[in-house]
Amino acid sequence: MFGFETRRPRILFALLGFLLAWALAPGPSDAATLGASGVPRVAPAPVALPATTAEFVALQRGDIEGRRFIGDGGFGIRTRNGTLINFYGDTVVSATGNPQYPKAATQKTYMMRNNAIIHGGGRIRSATSGTRLLSLNSFVDVPAAQRIPGGTNYYWPASAATRYDATAKVDRVYVFLSHMFTSDTGTGLWNFSQVGSRLAEYTFDAKGTLTLTRLLATPMKANDPAGIKWGAGAFVDAGYLYAFGSSKIDDPWIWGNDFYLARIPVSSIGTATAWRFWTAAGWSRSATAVIPVIPNPLGLEATLAMVRDPATGAFSVSYKEFTFIGSRVMRITAPALTGPWTADPEPLATLTPVVPDGYTYCGTDIPLAGSARGVIVSHGNFTPGTPLEFLGIRAVI
Repeated sequence: MFGFETRRPRILFALLGFLLAWALAPGPSDAATLGASGVPRVAPAPVALPATTAEFVALQRGDIEGRRFIGDGGFGIRTRNGTLINFYGDTVVSATGNPQYPKAATQKTYMMRNNAIIHGGGRIRSATSGTRLLSLNSFVDVPAAQRIPGGTNYYWPASAATRYDATAKVDRVYVFLSHMFTSDTGTGLWNFSQVGSRLAEYTFDAKGTLTLTRLLATPMKANDPAGIKWGAGAFVDAGYLYAFGSSKIDDPWIWGNDFYLARIPVSSIGTATAWRFWTAAGWSRSATAVIPVIPNPLGLEATLAMVRDPATGAFSVSYKEFTFIGSRVMRITAPALTGPWTADPEPLATLTPVVPDGYTYCGTDIPLAGSARGVIVSHGNFTPGTPLEFLGIRAVI
């Protein structure tokens, strides 16, 4: 199954077995020195950054150095030099047949649990190496010491933020990862739960290399599916990394999530006791005294992408209201991360399924070229055999 919001399924396909058996055209990946005929390969033409959301979706879903990555729930960050890095949960990988990239001619179609697509310097590529892709791996795996026995452990990216480290001359990219678990003995589409979260710190250097430096604990307790899902949103400001935590009331009539707020100095990011939590009295050491900064009646999904207006300093979040049962893409704004948050009077868009038995979810802001931004949403369908072009991310505005 494809990437799921914490406590909210993000299904692109109902039957994974069908996907993995689906015969997609074999094709290469990974740039090679020689082309298929044994002559020097012609360098691919530079790929410009997307100026519109439609261009963004076409590039992210298109031929990426000989492979296609159809993922959902995508969100992204923009580095200091303008490079776009977009993170995805469950993603179907297949070869495209591009003769410029013969190394991946044996690539098998499979579903990876997480991935990142890097677009900058005239090139768009997967952050997952060709070797790992050919070995049917994901970008980052749950360490063996943190795996729960009796099932499958994997990460879904939940949120990300970045800052430039002038001393090291690298961008530091902070990615919150939801630790998901699927039991070997469970059945059905919803046989999974979030059992923890981790904060992955990456460096992104001038050569365009994204390197994992640390995998850190978050305020979320281990193996606590009912607890606040810390890392549901991220933002860096004035020397602090802010982390939102989401929680849904156990009520079938409530689809929105409450969001809480914590922060930690970026200089102390490896110190678990340095986290502070927003309470009625301000910032506190007590994680149990937190109060919602975004209340559930606004209808937010379980993760968010935070945006700050450089002109006004105001914050905003775009989202698919009430996940599967809603049809509107909404935007809320606030003068500060702590609120108060209010919804725009009119929706950004009202959505309809692109195919019968379809649904939409995971509406989010994404960065484009320069300072431009867009909004995307993910489409899913319970009908086996739904063509790939009707699934995954699609443009909203």
